[in-house]
Amino acid sequence: MNAGLEDKLNGFLHGRGCRYPLSQGYGMSEVSAAACCNFNNVHKNGSVGIPLLKTTVSVFRPDSFEELGYDEMGEICITGPTMMLGYLNNPEETARVMRRHPDGTVWIHSGDLGCMDADGFVYIKGRMKRIIIRHDGHKVFPTQLEGIIGGCGKVEACAVVAVRDRERAQGKLPMAFVKLRDTIPHERFQAVRDEILALCNARLPLKDRLYDLAFVPELPHTAVGKIDYRRLEDDYEREHCA
Repeated sequence: MNAGLEDKLNGFLHGRGCRYPLSQGYGMSEVSAAACCNFNNVHKNGSVGIPLLKTTVSVFRPDSFEELGYDEMGEICITGPTMMLGYLNNPEETARVMRRHPDGTVWIHSGDLGCMDADGFVYIKGRMKRIIIRHDGHKVFPTQLEGIIGGCGKVEACAVVAVRDRERAQGKLPMAFVKLRDTIPHERFQAVRDEILALCNARLPLKDRLYDLAFVPELPHTAVGKIDYRRLEDDYEREHCA
């Protein structure tokens, strides 16, 4: 859950007398579900919490065995007694995800981008494959934009995807699809659009800002209920880049 939506939900809970905020957690099937979580007063907004007992979570430079320091962005990796033995009848995928590091420790490489702060709280910034790489090599993180957009009180949900840079031979740009609350009349859309762009521009450097945004009545979802980013990208390509 992005920080903007978490703030909204916690405000809703606090306003109704709830003693504790939302407790986000993080895990994957390959480590028997949970790996870390917030709980009660051990909590930081925007974080998925601290590692569970006997579970070690660290951050490594993508496609390497180099362990990164606090607050450095890289691939979230997990090791501990709850790790799977491997994928059934799929040794190639097992070797890709379960990697033995030079010190002999086997780590699950999650494919998720994130960092850990000095207090041990883990922050997930999105899937590594969702990183948007501009023509100049600069990396844009969609979840950062989604957090800012989601913080707008008029927004119900949003998704940021990579679309082709039509002015250059290579590179992608961030495009936002936004579902507004039902209470926003259509004639107010332009004002809300200006408000969202102003929020992003005020909080982000030029290279991280949105290329464009579009309002949609609904965001598409996959069969398991996650936002279908690929479908949004494909629909945009068919409509604008054919």
